[in-house]
Amino acid sequence: MDSRPKRRKTKDNPYTLESIEEMKIYRVSFCDNTGKKYKIDINQDIFEVLNQFELDDLKLLNEYDRHIEHLEQSDETLYKKSKIKEKNTETKLLEKFMLENLYKKISELPDIQKRRIKMYFFEDMTLQEIANIEHCSCRAVKYSIDAGLSKLKKILKK
Repeated sequence: MDSRPKRRKTKDNPYTLESIEEMKIYRVSFCDNTGKKYKIDINQDIFEVLNQFELDDLKLLNEYDRHIEHLEQSDETLYKKSKIKEKNTETKLLEKFMLENLYKKISELPDIQKRRIKMYFFEDMTLQEIANIEHCSCRAVKYSIDAGLSKLKKILKK
């Protein structure tokens, strides 16, 4: 059917384009002011013009969303938009407790699994980098990490 991705539209764009490339069928669908739906076959040239119009319209929508400031600039709005959100003390303590518990449970795993899980999740190393360090295959690293995570799930469920 239509290989084009679904596009968001403005209220000023009342039609929808459809294409079946294999059969060279191009359609435009729309509703009239009474709400009656129409589907009209069009030729490829008209389809391409309408498609380009949609792309240009989408470009303007994205530019507006990304580059034009929509809110007033006050301390409150800037704080709300900031990426760093302050956590309350209770949340910080709960996260610290959960992290300590996770480290304790990871330490119960066999040495190879423990070492590979730490390198993969806490040191952000790839499977290939771990395999190079440990002189083994990526598949072996992946298998031991998966096995360690499975054991970790069982340990944490207790």
